[in-house]
Amino acid sequence: MTRGLFILRYVASNAGNSTTNPAAAPSIKVSSHDAKDVDLIAWPGASSNELLGPGDGLVLRVSRDTTIAIEVIPSRAGGSVDAELHLEPVSRLAHGGFGRSNNVAPAVGRGASQIEVDGIEILAHVSRRGDVVIPAGEWICGPEYPMAIEGIEIRWPNRPRGLEITTSVSVSKNGLRNLPVAMTGAFAGTRGRATPLTGIELSLAGERAGDFILRSDALFLGSAVQSKRGRSVSMSGPSGREPLVGLRLSIDGVSRGDAAQAASAAPIQELPKSRSNWSAGGRVRVFRGLKQREGTSPNPIRNRA
Repeated sequence: MTRGLFILRYVASNAGNSTTNPAAAPSIKVSSHDAKDVDLIAWPGASSNELLGPGDGLVLRVSRDTTIAIEVIPSRAGGSVDAELHLEPVSRLAHGGFGRSNNVAPAVGRGASQIEVDGIEILAHVSRRGDVVIPAGEWICGPEYPMAIEGIEIRWPNRPRGLEITTSVSVSKNGLRNLPVAMTGAFAGTRGRATPLTGIELSLAGERAGDFILRSDALFLGSAVQSKRGRSVSMSGPSGREPLVGLRLSIDGVSRGDAAQAASAAPIQELPKSRSNWSAGGRVRVFRGLKQREGTSPNPIRNRA
C-alpha cells in the first residue's frame, strides 16, 4: 500500500450478511509486513486487526509504502471463505494507488488551457484487483508493479466545450478484436473477464483539439516502455497480442509552438456526435475471496496497493 489514509470495509459475503446469517460469514484478519508502517484503527472495544462480518470496517493509516496481508478465516471447518472487501482512499496521497510523482506544477502564470486540465483522472480495471482511479500523469501498474489492464475510462470534469477524447481498445481472445469506441467519461474495455487490453488508441477531437496534446507511456508484457505524444497516439506490443501491463496518460495545454508541432503530426478530428457525461465512480474492489476446500487452512491473500 502507498502512504496515506484508507478505509477497509467488509462489504458482503455469499455465506451470510448482517441481516440473514452473519455467523456463516468468514472473518477477516489484517496484518502488515512491518507493524510500525501501518496503524490499524477499529471501533472502540473491537479488535484492531479483525473484521467479524459484513458491515465491519477498519481505518488504515499508512506512514510509508508497505504490504498488507489479508487472511480469510471460515466460521467453521469446511465453511465458506467468500468475502468482498472495498479499500477506499480518503487522502490525496493514497489516491494514486500505484505510485505518485513529486513534481507539482505551480498555478501562477499558467494559461487557460493548462488550468482546464486540472482534475483529470484515469480509471482502470486491473486484473485480480478491480477498479483503481489515479490522477493523470501517474502510472497505472507499470514497470514497478506490472499487472494486466482490462479497461480504462478518462474522467475530465472540467473538460472544455468543443473537445472530446475518443478511446479505442483491442483485446486478444479468440483472435484480435476491436471493442466499441468510448468517449470521455465512458469505459473502454471489459471487467472481470480475464481479457487484458492488447492495443489502445487515443485521439483528440473537436474545435479545441489544437489547444491540447496527449502524452502517453505504455508497457506491454515482455517489451520496453513506449512513449508517444500528439493529438492521436496508438500503442500495442510487438505482435499486437501482448497484454498491457502499465499505462501513464496525461493531457496538457500547449503553447503555439507545441500546437504547430502537434498539427503537423495529426489532423484535428471532427467532434463525434455521441457524447457521454463524466461519471463519478468510486470505490476500489480489493478482492473476492477464493473458495476453499474442506480440511485446508486459510491462505493469506496479499494486496500490494
